[in-house]
Amino acid sequence: MRFNKGANDFIIYHKFTHCRFNLLNMKKRIYLLALFLVAFGVAQAQQIWHVNQQATGQSTGLNWQNAFTDLQQALSVAQYGDTIWVAQGVYKPTSDTDPTKTFNLVNGVALLGGFIGNEGSVLLRNPALHETILSGDIGQAGVKTDNSWHVLTGAGLDRKSILDGFTVKNGYAVEA
Repeated sequence: MRFNKGANDFIIYHKFTHCRFNLLNMKKRIYLLALFLVAFGVAQAQQIWHVNQQATGQSTGLNWQNAFTDLQQALSVAQYGDTIWVAQGVYKPTSDTDPTKTFNLVNGVALLGGFIGNEGSVLLRNPALHETILSGDIGQAGVKTDNSWHVLTGAGLDRKSILDGFTVKNGYAVEA
């Protein structure tokens, strides 16, 4: 490699090749490539969705004030690489009594419980203190036979799919 007169030019000499590069042009090309990737969604940002049964905002899920009040809402909009923060409380897969309804995990989505509902960092959650329950007790309270058959399901999940900070209980699957 040999540098040429201009501070932004260098020449590579090799027995099979002779190339001249201009560093300023290369910087422009890298910038344009990055701009292209962002414009076409290749460098897509990850989203944090918020769920809190006590939220009273616009139910956009974008922050605690406007959190979804139903975990199913967040699961329906979450995409690969997203994270769902869930505040303490009891969440059921349905508001009716259909035992086939379940919380279906989304591939590549981290589902994290144990928040109080005002944290700005995942490091501030405390699942032991702020219990977040996924419950299949959808029928008459305390009657097992009318509960969801499977509280939580997931298929085709990779290592980015995470479930952490939850208590899962009151499912009622019976052999056929």
